Amino acid sequence: PTSALLSNVGNVYLALGQLHKAQEQYSQAYQMLLTEPHKDDKVAGALAELAFVKLKLAEENPYQGQQQIASYLDEAKELITESVQLYRSIGYRTHSMLGKALGSMGKILYLRREYHPALKAWDEALSIFHTRMGKNSLYVAGALKDKVKVLVAMDPKRASKEAATMLLHALTKYVLHQDVVDLKEVNEILQLLLSDDLPFKQAGEAKQEDQQSDKNNQQNPKALEPFVPLLIHCDRVLRGEIVGQTSEHPNIDVRFVAEFYQHAGHLLWLSGSDNEMAKSWVQESVLLWGGQQIHLHE
Repeated sequence: PTSALLSNVGNVYLALGQLHKAQEQYSQAYQMLLTEPHKDDKVAGALAELAFVKLKLAEENPYQGQQQIASYLDEAKELITESVQLYRSIGYRTHSMLGKALGSMGKILYLRREYHPALKAWDEALSIFHTRMGKNSLYVAGALKDKVKVLVAMDPKRASKEAATMLLHALTKYVLHQDVVDLKEVNEILQLLLSDDLPFKQAGEAKQEDQQSDKNNQQNPKALEPFVPLLIHCDRVLRGEIVGQTSEHPNIDVRFVAEFYQHAGHLLWLSGSDNEMAKSWVQESVLLWGGQQIHLHE
């Protein structure tokens, strides 16, 4: 077999969630690649594949022990750093493969709590994705979402000022510019919107954080209003009312739908836009989770 074939087998195992088998195939592919006539960009790509599967192994099981997780992340950081350096050495500055490698680096550094270099990696990746893949690509949406995660962990005050705009752009790309609405990604954005670390402020709002700590722990309804049409659009997609769009996805099951209505109902309620619809969405979530019908009162 060739290194390319082994890498493709690794991709299949990765898609199936068989991470250890994927790691084995990627490792063999990398070793074989070094014995074949090759260009450095292929080596950089193989290193990035190995780094990514190490990242997924670190994320797979939070109960595997901190030492094992740290070991995977150490290896992932070493591999992705070598990959990025190799891409740069051959002149890649705005190539999409460098952008993807930087995205993996951002994820790895975030999990290692190296927030400042993670933010730098995401900023560069975002610039590349905008240039190479277009402003409405899923890569841009994902990078915006992950950049918010870094900001929340690194600087909650800055996140409270900048995150709403970034998450609105990301959600717009996921909801309005794709044939298939990926509820897994949508739900991650909704979870971030509901985070206690994101008390969004309007432009010009008085900066009296210390004196208004109680107020700042509440979501600003006006900051949530622009998200409401997107939530309603998602609901219509789920009900089959939007021609040309679907929520059908190989990795989506009823849990993602239940989670969407749970979070969307909460956000709609907080926005104050339509409490009756918010209650009906929460009710929908309860039923999808297998619960009994409940009566909600304001």
